[in-house]
Amino acid sequence: MNYHFERRGKEIERELLGTIKRTHEKVMEQKRIDSFIEKNRVIADEAAVAYVKEMQSSNPENPNRPFANLVRYEIIDDLENAGMELENEDSLKYYTSISPDPDQETMLDRDLGIDCFFELTFKGKTYEVSIDITNGKVKGSPKAAVIQDIPDDFPTHARFDEKKLFDITGVTPDEKKTFYRYTNELSKEVAAKFKKIIALTQTPVNT
Repeated sequence: MNYHFERRGKEIERELLGTIKRTHEKVMEQKRIDSFIEKNRVIADEAAVAYVKEMQSSNPENPNRPFANLVRYEIIDDLENAGMELENEDSLKYYTSISPDPDQETMLDRDLGIDCFFELTFKGKTYEVSIDITNGKVKGSPKAAVIQDIPDDFPTHARFDEKKLFDITGVTPDEKKTFYRYTNELSKEVAAKFKKIIALTQTPVNT
């Protein structure tokens, strides 16, 4: 893969998805994950998820990146418009697995190809939908439930508009349209995954 292209892809992920607090060296991270596996008797994938949840740098109920934040609220709107009554807005949480260090990756990102995920609590059960962000040339991860392509020229410089709730600033009108196009696209796909998973688990089994 072209080095410049790969670095730009990582920049896009950090700007749109946010990062965890820090990334441990690969060996140290593996030790922490192995310890979690032994203590909680879970598989490696679950331990990798637990590791990044522990290392979040922002509030999962209020992500500090405009893109992730807006996608979260659009998912909530989609679910509620579909007639799903969430207990409250805190029922949907967002977690990033992106490292703040461009030369390191978390196990979840590196080995499973999962850049971030949403966790929904609904009627006493918890559901997760994982996401892999690509930008055209990177193959999607078979481990991620949703593969979202983001163009190389996406307006990553968009910032929160402090005067308008759920709005962005620092972009041109065309860039704003592009921004909302992709947040809408991703939120609909994630919401659809949640609805499908929940429908399968809520449907009574015929005996």
